[in-house]
Parts: sequence; structure tokens; C-alpha cells
Amino acid sequence: MDTGNAFYAGLLEALTNVMGSAKGYLRDHGPMVAMLASQLGRELGLSKAECSEIFFAAVLSDMGMVGLAEDAWENPAPSLTPDVLERVEKHPRRSEERVRGIPHFQDLAPLLRHHHEWWDGSGYPDGLQGETIPVGARILRLADTVSALGQVRPHRAALGPDTVAEVVQEGRAKEFGPEITECYLALHRAEAIPPFDSKAYRLTVLQAAESLLPEEVSPLSTSQLLTIVANLIDAKDPYTAGHSRRVSVLAVAVAEQLDLNAAARAALWAGGYLHDLGKLAVPLRVLAKAGRLSEEEFAFIKAHPSDGAEILDGIPTLQHLTARTLPPRTLGRRGVSGGTLGRTDSACRSDNARV
Repeated sequence: MDTGNAFYAGLLEALTNVMGSAKGYLRDHGPMVAMLASQLGRELGLSKAECSEIFFAAVLSDMGMVGLAEDAWENPAPSLTPDVLERVEKHPRRSEERVRGIPHFQDLAPLLRHHHEWWDGSGYPDGLQGETIPVGARILRLADTVSALGQVRPHRAALGPDTVAEVVQEGRAKEFGPEITECYLALHRAEAIPPFDSKAYRLTVLQAAESLLPEEVSPLSTSQLLTIVANLIDAKDPYTAGHSRRVSVLAVAVAEQLDLNAAARAALWAGGYLHDLGKLAVPLRVLAKAGRLSEEEFAFIKAHPSDGAEILDGIPTLQHLTARTLPPRTLGRRGVSGGTLGRTDSACRSDNARV
């Protein structure tokens, strides 16, 4: 297992990317919140490390939503039903739980828990008020609302910058802290808030990871982060809970029997955990369907390997986990050809009839 922070940073980048693919019409929401929130943090004089924490907290704040309110994303309506709203209000605690399991990111937990608290105390989950809300969470609250208002929603078009600024002004000392409100409005008046740019976002992911990670990351830390990603996949498709870990363990066991070298075994270990990454983009109605899938529904299933590979292929330190997982130069003395991961995946699914 790679002990440098480059591989670990690559896993974080994959996690941030897949959070977007898991959220349907909210696909770019987390990255947009992250870019605005980190800009606000810099304007408010927060340290580089604090801004990096806010950045990752923005992207990961909805981890707890995966598997919790998928119908709200996949079948959007003008307003949430009471049942869906009750489920949605559970996600900050679930996000907090999950981020506590990511080594080097435990300090993000209060930001994730409190990113829906309002300055006047009417938010959730704890009804915190004023300066008892962590400053990073207050920044996230404003950045989250601003980004949402600027995006298309099922019941409305995207709002223009001036209209968004009016909403923010109306929410001063209610939803938003006064200082953060004034900071945002000053940036708006100066036209200093750039439009979202995916290349700038990716660069910020890498810079934020470099700011927060030590030079060496232990194999245990990497394994724990892989487990977090696999748990998110399981949350989306609980029918196959534990499947990714079983694929990983069995793939490595087969690789050892085939006398594959350490590099191949390490790739199979990580690839086993990540091979269903693309499932996070498959609608829950398809994954949970009891009967036969239609051609349209099966197309989602057939696309999930390439969707996951596309995410990994765009990350230099993870590219070896795509179709090139087992090139000939990594094989052991027996010279066995690739395909181990695919065969073990089939073996792990042999006790159920679903993909």
C-alpha cells in the first residue's frame, strides 16, 4: 500500500468527485460551495489550514445524505414532503460520523455537524445560536445557500447575483452571521466572486490536501479511507453491503496464489474497494428494483464501471486502478494475464442474482 500522501490525496479527490456524481441534479453543488466558502475564509483572515478544512467540509458535508434521501435528488419536487424533510435533517449527524473515520480529517466533524445551524438558533441539528456556531460552519451556511440559489432547481430558474445578494441581506442576523454577510456582500459589490471553474476546483482539492496531510500517510490511514468510500457505496446499495471489501480480500488472495508481485496486489486491494465507485451515479430506483430491469435501467448498470473508471482515470495517482490495473510488467513469475478483479467480483456476487 502506498504510504505517501499523493495516493491518499488522490483518494480524497476521488471521494470529492464521487460525492458530486451521487447527488443527481445537485452534482456541482458541493464543489461550488467549497470554492466560495474557502474564498470567504481567506477574506475573513482565516489560516491556510482553516480554509482547507472549510473547503473539504463543504464537499463532504452531504456524505450523510447518500442512501438517506435519494428520492429527493432523483425525483426532485418544488418542496420536500415532511417525511423527506425529517430524513434530510438527519444528514449532518451522519456526515459527522463518517468524517470522524477519515484519518487527518477528524477536525472537520464540527463543521459538518453544524453547517445547517442558523445565526438566530432556528437551524438544525442542535439549534446553536450566534457565535456558539463554529465560524467555519457559519461560512458554510452562507456559501451553501448562495450556491443553491444560483443553481437551477425543479421549481425555479437560477437566481441572478443581485437577487442572491438581496436574499443574503434579508438573512443577515437570521440565517447568516453579520460579519460573514458583510464579507460576502463586499465581494459581490466588487464583482470579485469568480464563476465556478472545474480546473480551478481540482487544483484547490490538491492544494487543500497538501495543506492538511503529513508527508507520509500510513497504510492504515489509506485502508480506512478506502473503507469510508466503500461504506458510501454500500449506503447507496445496501443489498450488496460489504461487497467491495470482500472483492478486495478475495482478489488479493487470488493474486497471492498466482504469485503476482506486491505492486499488483496493492492495485487489486485498492481496486477491489473502488470497483463499484460508479454505482453512486446509478439511481436508487434502479439499484433497489426487485423485478426485471428495463433497457433504460440496465443502461445505468452497464455504465457504472466506465463511470467509476472515468473518475479514477482523471487522477494521476489512481490511473493504474482503471483498465490498466494489471499490465504485463506487474505480473509475477507465472506470467498470468489480467482479469483477476473481474473474476473475484463475479465470485463475490455468486450468492445473489443482482449486479
